[in-house]
Amino acid sequence: MNGYNLIARYYLFFVKLVFGDLLFKVQTHFLTKDIDPQQILIVGGGRGELLSFCLNQYPTTRITYVDSSSKMIELSEKRVSIQDQKRIDFQCKSIFEWDTNQTFDLVLLPFVLDLFSEIKCHALLRKTKAILHKEGSLIVADFSKNPAKFQKALVGLMYLLFNSVGATERSKLPEFYALFAAEQLSIFKEKKLGLGPYQDLVLTFQLTLC
Repeated sequence: MNGYNLIARYYLFFVKLVFGDLLFKVQTHFLTKDIDPQQILIVGGGRGELLSFCLNQYPTTRITYVDSSSKMIELSEKRVSIQDQKRIDFQCKSIFEWDTNQTFDLVLLPFVLDLFSEIKCHALLRKTKAILHKEGSLIVADFSKNPAKFQKALVGLMYLLFNSVGATERSKLPEFYALFAAEQLSIFKEKKLGLGPYQDLVLTFQLTLC
């Protein structure tokens, strides 16, 4: 999926225009200082907002940043100071093609599972489980399956737009709870965020190995 190269320049503007800071807040909700990870893997981190947050929140942590969009990688690199460059390993690859011998204390999937087919969602979770430290955490942030008509229409419109540029393989949100149960991931914490017409629009999970 290289559709993100087409929308990379306008992606953050679009997100801010429609959602304000809501998507950023849900991505960082469980990223508290008491976690103190040594190695973080970020998969599909967009234009680097989440990366910048992690660099500031965890000043000694090393971060591997995997994204298949060369444009997103380029824009993310511009947000990184010269001092912090040595702490980041940018990998411009599909997560399914990327390989590593490392293990990670923290793996972040920010609005990633809603892009891949059901088969690939299972494959991605199995891959992250294999490289997650036994006491580590997997944090997933995504849209919730809210019955409100406005929210269903909003998510449906997003899928329509993203499908038009080849940026997603799906047309609806995954069944997150069934997906995690099938891959033997335990929900340690979960939280929904959003107010007003965006009430509980997004949610985040902190998952651990069963």
